[in-house]
Amino acid sequence: PDPQCSSFPSACAPSMLMGCSRMAEESAHSNGGLQPLRLRSLEAALEQSIVAWAASVEPRGKVLSSVASTPGKLVHARFASFGFGFVDDLLVQVDCSVDVLPGAASSTDLTAGTATDGLCTVQAQGQLRLGQSDLAVNQARIGRLWGYLRTHFQSAR
Repeated sequence: PDPQCSSFPSACAPSMLMGCSRMAEESAHSNGGLQPLRLRSLEAALEQSIVAWAASVEPRGKVLSSVASTPGKLVHARFASFGFGFVDDLLVQVDCSVDVLPGAASSTDLTAGTATDGLCTVQAQGQLRLGQSDLAVNQARIGRLWGYLRTHFQSAR
């Protein structure tokens, strides 16, 4: 059965270090030089793009949940390896704050001309469920997700 996740993990589990890649603000691990993404977007649009990528762009993916988390949103997807069907979990945390332009009533006033896209931080952790090593598959998968998101959203500077 698939595990239920309601919050972004604080680190890779010590027993899974060879099978875990983490691009995060804290406790980064096996990240291949990748850092958390900083993008301009509304949280819902970014979440929808991550869900679409996991469900239809990346092979053998299935979105298990997309839930409110503290902070932001947490998308949980699983991916099965070709051939053997080994399962990896991917957890993506999206946290956005909205830049409000002068004249907007609040950060939730998103009517045309009153707010810009939010400043979003995207963090991810990919990990195997079984075994000792993922042969850097999770690191490569997160790299593909980062590339996909960079083509669809403006980087925040």
